[in-house]
Amino acid sequence: MPPTIDELLPEDHPARIAAAFVDALSADDWAELGVTLEAQRMGVPAYHPRALLGVWLYGFMVGIRSSRKLEAACREQLPFVWLAGGGAPDHNTLWRFYQAHREGMRRLLGKTIAMAMELDLIDWALQAVDGTKIQGDASNRWTLDWEQLERIEARTVRKIRQIEENRRPDIADAPMWEDEYQALQTMLQKVRGAQDELRRSGQRFVSLVDADAHMMRRSGGGSLTGYNAQAVAVRAGDEESQLVMLAAEVSQSAVDNDELPRLVDAAAQHGGRAGMTVADAGYFKADALAQMRDRGMAIAMPEGRTFQDHPYHWRHFRYDTEGDSYICPEGETLVLRQSKYTRQTPAKLYGAEPETCRACRAFGTCTTSEEHGRTITISAESRVLEDHRSWMETERAREALRKRPALIEPVFGIIKEQMAGRRFLLRGFEAVQAEWSLLAVAFNLRALCKHWKQLVALLSMRQRFAPQGAH
Repeated sequence: MPPTIDELLPEDHPARIAAAFVDALSADDWAELGVTLEAQRMGVPAYHPRALLGVWLYGFMVGIRSSRKLEAACREQLPFVWLAGGGAPDHNTLWRFYQAHREGMRRLLGKTIAMAMELDLIDWALQAVDGTKIQGDASNRWTLDWEQLERIEARTVRKIRQIEENRRPDIADAPMWEDEYQALQTMLQKVRGAQDELRRSGQRFVSLVDADAHMMRRSGGGSLTGYNAQAVAVRAGDEESQLVMLAAEVSQSAVDNDELPRLVDAAAQHGGRAGMTVADAGYFKADALAQMRDRGMAIAMPEGRTFQDHPYHWRHFRYDTEGDSYICPEGETLVLRQSKYTRQTPAKLYGAEPETCRACRAFGTCTTSEEHGRTITISAESRVLEDHRSWMETERAREALRKRPALIEPVFGIIKEQMAGRRFLLRGFEAVQAEWSLLAVAFNLRALCKHWKQLVALLSMRQRFAPQGAH
């Protein structure tokens, strides 16, 4: 007898991981996705949700995220044929399922992490945070500033007026004029909406295609219209290169320094808490350090080196605890002059004697104030910065920081190169957030493929299995 589809698919094939993961979802999990597993009593039998979800998850795992490409794969590629139970869902069926439930699919990331925790794979000693810029479904050509929008608006208004003055409903080409007129009205509406977005956001540029996508600089040079994709990852298993994502968030900001507390909280929501977090200098901010301290979480993160370029930056001043004063690099003392508030934060103003500063060899470089001499303002945030500097001088912090690249950078390399995640296919912040979360789910499922035997034992599926109800 000819072999069955199930016999043709290897026992440890990644498609089986996707199917096992879907089969392990409980009724409550499906309810969170907004999916009912009860069959319809009337009408043509629909494709089972298990089959559709399995197809989408495996598609993300292998870099197929288009409903039309998935439709073709369900006809031509064995793993997709197996996941679809021999059926061939069309792109409309696949898209409707994805569109209706992709927001709920964000919760699947927590399920993959829980599965990795049950297998005792996650090393909670250290987690790494980083971000990467990803092109949105928008072209730089249609990312415009205010002056460009004004020119397009004026040109569009002029064409609309010409049509209104010249069109006649009784002539033969009236439908053509009407189509052009409606297209111009649509363009004018987009332009004015983009102008409103510029006023609201304070951004310099706005995209006519996806208003939520922002112009950002690439790390390697150039710019893109897209999003800042953020991730938290830990090592999983015995291999150094094996990683699991604990959080996947999207930001519209081109900089990272406001993202650290949000990412750490998102990672902690999934049931675990790493002993230490490592991040690069792009996340450095006094407020973020203070929040991490309040949470009782250790953070190893380099401080920007800009202050070290100036030999008389206040961070080169040494604090004297006994006299509550600061000693400048030239050995002079800055005493407490007054207490005040800086950005609603309690602070202290320290200053040196003006005549001492005027006689100092660093006068003109350290300060140019002949009347007041050198002054520095030390707030609660400044204390946090000083404590962090002392901590970063320890060998433990330096060792943790050396491990950061291997913990997080492969995540973006795998997603972009092996999972075709170099650009988002959806538009709008919420849709892009869901797409990035599903990429994280697929990334974790790929990691679980290396623990096939343990996973089968965990799910009590030692026999050959296929998506339940899908065939």
